[in-house]
Order: sequence, then C-alpha cells, then structure tokens
Amino acid sequence: DTVGMCDTVLSEFEVYEMIKDSIRSNMVYIDKVVIVCAGRIEGAHKDAVKQFKDKWLDYEQNKQNFVFIYNKSDGDSQDIRENNRLIMCEELRADINVQEIVRSPEGSRMSIKCVQTLGVDLSVVESELKHFKMVVLSKPDSRITVPMDPVDHLCSRKCTIL
Repeated sequence: DTVGMCDTVLSEFEVYEMIKDSIRSNMVYIDKVVIVCAGRIEGAHKDAVKQFKDKWLDYEQNKQNFVFIYNKSDGDSQDIRENNRLIMCEELRADINVQEIVRSPEGSRMSIKCVQTLGVDLSVVESELKHFKMVVLSKPDSRITVPMDPVDHLCSRKCTIL
C-alpha cells in the first residue's frame, strides 16, 4: 500500500520518482507547494515531505513558496491549534515564522502566515478561508525552478528521435 496513491503497491521511491517526472514533464516553475496534514504525522509522511521539501525543491531558499496547513481543526481551541502548528513544523522541519506579503481582494497589502490551521468552525470559517485563499493563490515574489537531473536533458521522452 502506497500512502496517498490510492492503495497502489508502488514503493515510496517509485511514487517519489513518478511525481517528480510528472512535474518535470509539465512544469518549469512552481509558484506554491501546499502541504496538508491532519492528525498524527506518520514517519512515512514526514520522510516523503522532507524528501520533496529539502532534497528536491530547496525549502531553505524557497520558504515563501511553501504553505503548510494543519487541517481538520474545527472545534479546536486556539491553544490546541497553535500547538498543532508547532508540532507540524517541528515534525516537518518547517519554519513557523515565515510570512508572505499578499494583496487582499480590496487591494491592500497584508502579511499572511505560511503555516496555518484550517477547519470548518462556522464562527471563523470565512476568515480562515480568506487567509487560506490569499496565501495559496497569491502571486509569489519568486518561483521555484523545477530542478532537472542532468540525465533528464538527454532523456528520449523529451526529445524527438528520428
């Protein structure tokens, strides 16, 4: 069973390579990487996120292009939400202090945290969804250039062979 890949029997490495190949084939730049967690973050999940974040997409140089969401926080107090954000950041080695300056729908500029909690709590859902949309859909100051392995430049799937 491959976590997150609809009960396939692919290895974690095969899933990682499949996703990388798909991204390389279809994109040159990535504006946002959105990582969504809920509940306990399993070791396999941590390893997968760290592999993309640290080994491939250079999180340290592109922190403002990453958004971390701790989901299913409806009904949780602010203290529990903050604790879940802290745990998620610790587990995934994400910087809880990263913020992005975004333009609000009204045109003003505001700072939005790149690490958030999200839940369907009717008393705050409008505000949470507004912040979520702004941080995910805002145009970043910079983009992540999709890294190409040196072998990719010679790969036949990217070249016409006559």
